[in-house]
Amino acid sequence: MNRRAVLAGASGAGLAALSPFAGIALAAPSETMQIDPRARLIDQFGRPFAAAAMLGKPTMLYFGYRLCPEACPTTLAAWSAWIRALGPNANRLNFIFVSIDPTRDTPKLLKQYLSDFDPHIVGLTGDPAEVDRLVKAFHVHVKKRTYRSGDYELDHTTFTLLLDRTGRYVETIDYDAPNDQALSQIRYLLSRPG
Repeated sequence: MNRRAVLAGASGAGLAALSPFAGIALAAPSETMQIDPRARLIDQFGRPFAAAAMLGKPTMLYFGYRLCPEACPTTLAAWSAWIRALGPNANRLNFIFVSIDPTRDTPKLLKQYLSDFDPHIVGLTGDPAEVDRLVKAFHVHVKKRTYRSGDYELDHTTFTLLLDRTGRYVETIDYDAPNDQALSQIRYLLSRPG
């Protein structure tokens, strides 16, 4: 089994063991793990998106990319199922997919990719430095693997980050979490006062 398969299938605890970067995002909430409201990105419709727009509602945040072979489409399909299960409560959350491959993930291509999933999901791309600002804010692990052909894939953290209304990290939903567990975590997030 290759490293990508291990990363994609591992739980959050397993990721911590595999990568010194991935485990950081499992630490207790802290000042260093929150939305940087200065980050400026572009949504899948080509509109400017300030990270500060995520504040005020709890957020489900995932870092991935359009050409990801397994973890990203699997996660977005799970999100779509959770959104359906939440019903009207889904409107009380932000669902944010940040591309870690902004060079290839243009707004137009991101829009096409996300059209296969629930329309609540907002895709973000933009200047690599601005994407990196959010990646660093949550200590997300991203590692580029380049092939002889010049093509590349990105190994990356595969869990969903749950943030409170102030943009601070609360906990993660593991990549392989059962639906009932994930929904319980999301409902807990919605019930929090902060």
